[in-house]
Formats: sequence, C-alpha cells, structure tokens
Amino acid sequence: MGDVAVRYRLLPESPDQDIDSLMGRLKSALPPEVKLRASEVRPFAFGLKAIEILVVFKDEGGLSEQTENALQQVPGIQSVEVLEMGLL
Repeated sequence: MGDVAVRYRLLPESPDQDIDSLMGRLKSALPPEVKLRASEVRPFAFGLKAIEILVVFKDEGGLSEQTENALQQVPGIQSVEVLEMGLL
C-alpha cells in the first residue's frame, strides 16, 4: 500500500481566534502516524480566516477517520472539511 495525502480546511470558532496557538494544538492533536506536510492561513469570509493543511499517512484502515476525528476535537476548531484526497 502507498501513502495518502489529504488536504483539509479548518475553520476556527471566531475571527478573534489566535491562529498561531491553534496551529500548535493542531500539530499535537494529529496521530503519530500522520505527518503534517504544509499549512496555510487563507481569508475565508467576513473576517474569518481558514487554515488549510496537507497531511500524509500510510494507506491503512482507519487513519483517515482517526485524523479527521482528532482535528474535530481540537479546542477552537468549529469545522473540518476534506478538500482533496489522493494516493501518492
């Protein structure tokens, strides 16, 4: 099996959310098998900024769901959306 790359859009709960501290919590929340390859903060709507991240992990059962669940549990994150997913 190969590797899977997934790009997520994460929306903070508030436009006043400290993005730097949120990024630190995101990195520590990821399962150990999941590698954060890229992150970018982008304007989204009405002053809200979205965080887009790219993660890579082995194509093994359950890692995609574990990663999404871990991201949803991060304090300060309102929503998690998969933008792209593909095999490397």
